[in-house]
Parts: sequence; C-alpha cells; structure tokens
Amino acid sequence: MTQNTICRFPSVLAGTGLSRSTIHRRIHEGLFPRPVSLGAKAVGWPAVEIDALNAARIAGKSDDEIRELVQRMHEARKSEGGVAALNAAQTAGRSDKAPVHRPHAKRAALLVEVGGVAA
Repeated sequence: MTQNTICRFPSVLAGTGLSRSTIHRRIHEGLFPRPVSLGAKAVGWPAVEIDALNAARIAGKSDDEIRELVQRMHEARKSEGGVAALNAAQTAGRSDKAPVHRPHAKRAALLVEVGGVAA
C-alpha cells in the first residue's frame, strides 16, 4: 500500500486480526490510533499507522511502548498539516535545492523505528 492509503474498518479488521469491539477498546485504552474522518459517516485509518502498529506487536513491544507509539502517530498527524513548514525544515541550509514535499516522513520514520519497512 502507498503511504496515502486509508483503510476502512473491514480491511483494518482483516489486517490486524482483531475484532471490532477489541479495536474500540484498544482505542479507548490508547493502544490503537483513533480513526480519521473521511466524511459525515465514514472513518478510516492511515495504512502506514496500521502497518507500524502491526510491526510493533510482532516485535513484542509492551503496551506502554505501544501507547507511546500511538501518541507519536497522533502528534505526527497534527504536525504534518503545514507543508510550507515541513519544506522549510527540510531545506534549511540547502539554498541551492528546491523544497521537497515529503508529508509522510515522520510516519515512515515510525515504521523504521519499530522494525517495519517503510515503502
């Protein structure tokens, strides 16, 4: 999947092997990322977040480590809103090069951090 892919509930259920009620409970406990709104009655999860969460579980991370990962995912969502700020940070000290648009760099770093593969 590409980093911009949004997974709806059926694919999250299939991809994690969890039940609907377990996902809701883990969201409440801070062990699963909150969904993003896709419209008035639709939600989904960024595929890269689900992949990172699965990689962390496979790597045997503790619940406390998973909570920290989920918190960083939520923070990354908020900080990725400003493309201009991201470009400025990436091009600091590089006046000879054009800005690079990499809105999912932090999420890819999360995957690498937990042992996943960032595509």
